Amino acid sequence: MGVLKDIQEIGAVNRSPATVERRLLKATEELGELAEAVLSATSASNAKRKTWMDVVDEACDVAIMGIDIAMTKPPGQESIDDDAWRDVVKKIFALKLKKWQSQVKHGRTLIPERPIEMHAERDPEIGKYVAVAYRDGEPFPESKEGCGQTIGHGVVCGQGMLCINCAPELHKTSG
Repeated sequence: MGVLKDIQEIGAVNRSPATVERRLLKATEELGELAEAVLSATSASNAKRKTWMDVVDEACDVAIMGIDIAMTKPPGQESIDDDAWRDVVKKIFALKLKKWQSQVKHGRTLIPERPIEMHAERDPEIGKYVAVAYRDGEPFPESKEGCGQTIGHGVVCGQGMLCINCAPELHKTSG
């Protein structure tokens, strides 16, 4: 994946955990521009005269900003080797693509039919906060996957965030 390396190198000047909020705001701006392009290009009136190439252009901007944020090393771990961090991000991409492929293969839509809300809730069994997904006011039973170990900054191993014990392949560094 040369794209990851290119984005990692180009964005290195401004990339730090301290700037992630500004880059997230930029990604949100790009997402708004993508939404505008899609709505215009697919509407009957197309008042803004957007084409499908405008959609592709804006989608690329969104993807680049998302990858730039993913390439940000965790706070306090900025000394991780760039190649090692890129390998971690590649593995996460591979896992996400595998999940996406499985959903498509089994005829599941990639867009949830009903909105999903994520909440951090204190689990009395382990005495820590865990991420819990809700749909229609009911928690998903599988949303408490993971061991419940604190990962850092109050984040607990669970849905979407797995610790080194539950996903060692995501935490391997070069050495």
